[in-house]
Amino acid sequence: MANKKGNLMGERWRNQAYEYIRNYGPQTVDLLLTEVKTKTGRPYTLHQPSRQQINAWFRVDKRFSLTDRIKIPNKSCNGRTGSYLVNVWGINGEGQCNVLG
Repeated sequence: MANKKGNLMGERWRNQAYEYIRNYGPQTVDLLLTEVKTKTGRPYTLHQPSRQQINAWFRVDKRFSLTDRIKIPNKSCNGRTGSYLVNVWGINGEGQCNVLG
């Protein structure tokens, strides 16, 4: 049986993230992790979702759309360089283009 409290926590977090994006525009998951707060203004510390979990939620939730992907340069301590992509999420139907179609 699924943990209903865990699902409810995810739903609450997504609702708060939706309000934050609606007020401040498209955001990265990293910024949402630091800025999304509970209704009382406290940060989600005990049940904070992971980056992968948030991306999976946003892909399925019809309210959100992937608006951009930012390439972040990365240099390791041994001198190797590389980069990784960070998703920028927005709200569907608010004049934002959708990267995926």
